[in-house]
Amino acid sequence: MNSYPLSRFSSLESLQELYLDGTCLTNLPRYTFLSNKRLTRLSLNDNQLTQAALSAIALDLGPSLSFVDLSNNSIESLRIPGNNKIKANNTELDLSGNSLRSISKLDLVGYEETTALTLHLNSNNISVIARDSFSKMKSLHLLDLSKNPLCRRLHAGKDGAGCPALSNLTEGLGMAGTQLTNLSLSKIRWKADRLDLRMMNMLGRTGLEVLIIQGNSIGGVGEGALGNMTKLQTLDMANCNIKEFSPLAFSKRNRLRNFNLKGNKIQNLSVLDLLPKLKHLEFLDISGNGLGIQKPYFAIKKCTSLQILNLSKNRLPPKIMFHDLSSLKTLHLNSVVDRKGGFNLIDLTLKNMTSLVNLTFEFNNAYLKCDLKNASIFSAVPSLNTLSLANNSLGQTNPAILKKMFKNLGQIWKLRLSGNGLVELPLGMFDDLVQMTDLHLQVNQITTLPAGIFNKCKKLAHVNVENNKIISISEGVLWAILPTSGGSLRQLDLSGNKWTCDCDIRWFVHWLRNTRVLLSKGKQEHCNLPSDLRQLKLVDFCPAWIECDNHLLHLTAGLTSSVVAITLTSYLIFIFRWDIKYAWVIRKTRRNARLRNGYVEIPDERYAAFVSYCSKNTKWIKDELLKNVEESDDMGAPLRLCIYERDFICGNPIVDNIEEYMNQTTRVVFVVTGDSLQSRLCDHEFKVAQNKLFEKRITSIIFILHEDVDKKTIPDNMQTMMRHTTCLCWPENGTMRQKTVFWKKIRLALLR
Repeated sequence: MNSYPLSRFSSLESLQELYLDGTCLTNLPRYTFLSNKRLTRLSLNDNQLTQAALSAIALDLGPSLSFVDLSNNSIESLRIPGNNKIKANNTELDLSGNSLRSISKLDLVGYEETTALTLHLNSNNISVIARDSFSKMKSLHLLDLSKNPLCRRLHAGKDGAGCPALSNLTEGLGMAGTQLTNLSLSKIRWKADRLDLRMMNMLGRTGLEVLIIQGNSIGGVGEGALGNMTKLQTLDMANCNIKEFSPLAFSKRNRLRNFNLKGNKIQNLSVLDLLPKLKHLEFLDISGNGLGIQKPYFAIKKCTSLQILNLSKNRLPPKIMFHDLSSLKTLHLNSVVDRKGGFNLIDLTLKNMTSLVNLTFEFNNAYLKCDLKNASIFSAVPSLNTLSLANNSLGQTNPAILKKMFKNLGQIWKLRLSGNGLVELPLGMFDDLVQMTDLHLQVNQITTLPAGIFNKCKKLAHVNVENNKIISISEGVLWAILPTSGGSLRQLDLSGNKWTCDCDIRWFVHWLRNTRVLLSKGKQEHCNLPSDLRQLKLVDFCPAWIECDNHLLHLTAGLTSSVVAITLTSYLIFIFRWDIKYAWVIRKTRRNARLRNGYVEIPDERYAAFVSYCSKNTKWIKDELLKNVEESDDMGAPLRLCIYERDFICGNPIVDNIEEYMNQTTRVVFVVTGDSLQSRLCDHEFKVAQNKLFEKRITSIIFILHEDVDKKTIPDNMQTMMRHTTCLCWPENGTMRQKTVFWKKIRLALLR
């Protein structure tokens, strides 16, 4: 589209922000934004607008406008056509990526009435700046001229005076006494043997707080070069090819807080002599300078304001000490020693650094060799929450030392141990790291993770074990940190390991199929061994059950258990055989029996049995036999016995009573004692019972041996009958259990 009609925005009087990026605009006619007096932010980047757009913005928009983005258009000059001026009080104008070539005093007339102006002119083609261009720009707050070829026309001289555009800029800013606080001159092709003292003095008049000149070529910074810049708080001189930096470059009144000397060529220790003079310094980066310190030790002490220090990519001595840096929070010491000889971490001394929270010591071929009592080398930094020891040689450390190395680090959140050649992780190594959330163990030689290694790390959310030689992970490794067990694990990186698809990996495969934990390659891990399964994904590995279980062992265990169970059952059945048999008969009797006069009725029988005994045993008959047979309630109703003292009819001959009452039952119980064997009445009862047995009117005869009887005194015919009928011995002195079994046998014999 070429332009917007007047009516496009006229009704949007309350509009505050408008973004028309990448809409192919080529023109902004006057009155386009006349009704948008409340507009504070206007973005028109990546269009094809020309210088005329500046006029429309200056004429139409009110003092509330604070930001205008005209970057990446086709504007060739800063000059606002028609001598128009921007009326906004506090304006930020972004003209980066246009076609600006020069800056003159007339170009900036339209910006003089703003109370605070920010100009982004980076990435243009500016190579000419008139001497008086900024003479009236007192309201200029920030100026960004980075990535412009300001110094391409002439080669630099000894002090940089060969760059007229830069000289004119600094002189104009200094003479105008601007409010400039931020100046960026990075990558402007500035080449000088030394930092120009006059230019820095002129900039010192502006009250400059931030100066960025990185990416140029400045051979050195001499004495007093920055002495007039007493308000400077941030100085970025990274990648400026600086070889010398005088310790007297700053005045004692300096307020410098942030100092970046990264990627220069300062090889002597003089730059560190600056530290005592920079009493407000909070950030210092001198990494990548190739410092070559010849002393046997290196020490930085008592810099109480320093919070961030980066000494990476230098060459420090084999003993490194940091003392009393009470405010230091971040320390970077990557690639600071000769990797060929290695570095013993016992030679890294950290004392009274209670604020240190971030320590990186990477690419130093470091290991720990010391006595076990001195292994807790980080005990002086109790607040440490990020520790990176990646790409060292901790694999050479004794496992017992390695286990104690991380003691007293209960505040650690993130631990990086990747690239250390670790083969094993001693159990208990991470037990003190109860706050740890991130653990990086990738690119080591670990073959297995011991069960319980993460038991104390309940907050562990991310574990990276990529590119090791792990063949399997058991349930005991991850159990404590899984969400299902109260853990916090959310991401597990596993790729590049040597998974062996055998029976030992079955639990891990099952877990992979069902887990919701984020995996580095999803569920695409493949088997490594055996070789014929290398194209198979772990989640698809499902071995046959017969391949994985020890069936001979299981079968042996099963058979043994069966034999033991059968033997035990048989033994119990034998011990309790009468109880079992009695219970079965009782249950059967309960189901089929009927009651008559309160006793169990046996079909065609009045009595359950006829009892033959000697009168001398009457007491036992009444106290034991009747009580346990007739008065027992096991069946719900007792069995009735026939005894002559109670049941015979008085007046009838005894012989007739015996005949009559024995006919009313099919069972006879003989209580055998020495006296009964001598009794004529008992002998008569036996003979009657014997005759009725032959006549099949009696079906069962039960002998109770009430006492020990000499076998010779027992008649032969009775002995013969005893061998073919039930014969029980009364346990006179037996246990309660023996007597209970005896009565159950009697009742069973009576119920058959």
